[in-house]
Amino acid sequence: MSSATALLVNRNGYRDRDYTSNFAAIQVGDHFTWHAPASCWYHFRVTTVLAAPPGSARKLFGIALETEDPSTYMADSVNHFNSRRDWRASLVCNSIPPGEPKIGPDGIRIIPYGYRVEGGHTYRLTILGQPTPFVIDVPVGMSLIDFGGFVPSDGPFMISYEDVVSDATLFMDPYDIESAVYFKFNDGVHEELPPDLVAKFEAILASHREPPLP
Repeated sequence: MSSATALLVNRNGYRDRDYTSNFAAIQVGDHFTWHAPASCWYHFRVTTVLAAPPGSARKLFGIALETEDPSTYMADSVNHFNSRRDWRASLVCNSIPPGEPKIGPDGIRIIPYGYRVEGGHTYRLTILGQPTPFVIDVPVGMSLIDFGGFVPSDGPFMISYEDVVSDATLFMDPYDIESAVYFKFNDGVHEELPPDLVAKFEAILASHREPPLP
């Protein structure tokens, strides 16, 4: 991934959705984020929009690596990587440069999907890239990535917010935090979190609020 200089993308994506119009809007300077489970992610900048291969329903972009986090424990363990090699990876096109969080019209930072945001600030929560009325305060010492929403077989809609510092995850519906949970997996088993980390997650939940719009 670090040495990639081009990105070939299928026109049809999740559930056979046609992304032709989305790809047509991509310009030089836009960003792609590739990430897989375990916080492995790479930010690429589009350097050129290349001609599509002949007879292909795909788009081709020249790219340059900007920032990366290859996830140390995936890189250090062949067995760990092999156990996850068939997991789904995600590719996100986002015009927000890495390290520059988007600021909403009310001056509050927005948590964009797939980008890491640092603690010590207030952030507006989003669903599918769209801002919600709700904000949270991320404590100093945490670094959250919004990995998107899902509907578990035995529960309500959730969005996963992974703290890359501790490798623990908060699962929460921005509109209904009563069912929020947080935990860390260790070899597929829930690991008990230290009190200081529990306090940080509890502080996030306690800070959940809906400030009046300007």
